[in-house]
Amino acid sequence: MISPFCAMVPVCFLLAILPLSLAASNQLGCSLNFGDDFRYTAVNNLNIYRQIVANGTAPNKCGSLPAAKNMYKLFYNCDLESKAYAYTSSCGSSSVPSNSMNYMTMSSAPWTGTAASNILTIFQTHLNAIVTNGAPANVAFSGNSALSGWNSYVTGTKTAVGCAVNPSCTYSNPSFPYMMVVACVFDTPAASTGNPSYEVGTKCAADSDCTTYMGSTCDTTTGLCQYQFVDSGANTLCPGSTAGWTDAQRNLMLQWHNQLRSSLAQGKEKDGGSYASTYAPGSKTMTQMAYNCSVEINAVNNANGCDFAHTTSAQRPGMGENLYMSSDVNQPEATAAAAAPQAWWSELPDYGFGPDLNLTSAQFNRIAPAQIGHYTQMAWQETTTVGCAIKHCPTGTMNGVVTPMTYVVCQYYPAGNYLNQNIYVKSTQLGCATNADCGAGRTCNTVNKLCVV
Repeated sequence: MISPFCAMVPVCFLLAILPLSLAASNQLGCSLNFGDDFRYTAVNNLNIYRQIVANGTAPNKCGSLPAAKNMYKLFYNCDLESKAYAYTSSCGSSSVPSNSMNYMTMSSAPWTGTAASNILTIFQTHLNAIVTNGAPANVAFSGNSALSGWNSYVTGTKTAVGCAVNPSCTYSNPSFPYMMVVACVFDTPAASTGNPSYEVGTKCAADSDCTTYMGSTCDTTTGLCQYQFVDSGANTLCPGSTAGWTDAQRNLMLQWHNQLRSSLAQGKEKDGGSYASTYAPGSKTMTQMAYNCSVEINAVNNANGCDFAHTTSAQRPGMGENLYMSSDVNQPEATAAAAAPQAWWSELPDYGFGPDLNLTSAQFNRIAPAQIGHYTQMAWQETTTVGCAIKHCPTGTMNGVVTPMTYVVCQYYPAGNYLNQNIYVKSTQLGCATNADCGAGRTCNTVNKLCVV
């Protein structure tokens, strides 16, 4: 419990010092005229604070916040800046997805500072809130609105940010007629109420310590992990598909499926529910998925309807299906491609399955929200291919109600989730080591320990 008697030491936040040539340039290539001094001030100072958190030296109401593992460095993103600008240019009247945005309005005399100094004022206010209110040892977000800004700044999974400032808004209060509106939009949502704002642990010292995103590296100078999704825009993998997303985005979706299956095979996935103190059984025969364009074309048919509902078995013969939606109707495809499989897989640590891998009717037909069928389909050993579609649906529907969303449909072939069959074959050996482990006609990928069909 946080003591109410702890001294409150405000966070001293320093303006990042930038070379004059950088401040006057537009090296980041953004089209809006804030200038890179503003952009670098925003992202550099956020990263300085994330570094302090990772090191375990950021002030809490009592002492310091616990150190962090898998704390990612933020990169500045011009598309996210445009989203922030849409909000600030309307003086806060337009809609921007709240789960990925920090914003603040401040009323006073006319604001005359630079955009860079104004955004530091906002950062200072948000970050001092943790010193006033405090966070518990497990840094679970309490839902306290005063900590919403801080919570978003330290959510470790975020990798990109874009910000905007409008100091020229008016306010209805005649005593304070002027208003400054500031917004920063991030690539992923902040931690939700009850969940940790970041992963407590030790800052990274090697690339292998950075496990949130495949291909991550460790900046050993700062202790922050680094990941940037690179997309050339090529769209040649599925020439007959109208899915409208790129090969890099498809591969990202596939990589998430295989990374999670690999981790499961190697006995690294925590079980949940009444089995929360254990790990799910490993397997030496878990298969590596491949991307299937024919399955994608079928998934497009569901996604294009923008109705959050499963298709019938006749509409996807021999295929399983997982659905995901985000209330951010403009959620980037790459973000959705990473978020959807993680959301489905989270059913394992959230609700648990246990060591008996037989998918009984009781397991499959659990009462919501403890259902686990998305995870079991992703983990189904004999499902060897996946194809997906992502659709932005401003007038989408769910249960007959208009629900703006980004809609993700993944279909799986061959289908999983057959009752009274095992999800996969468990073994004491954690992942394959040789081709013989995988059986006839299959080879072992000795890097990810999965069997290639």
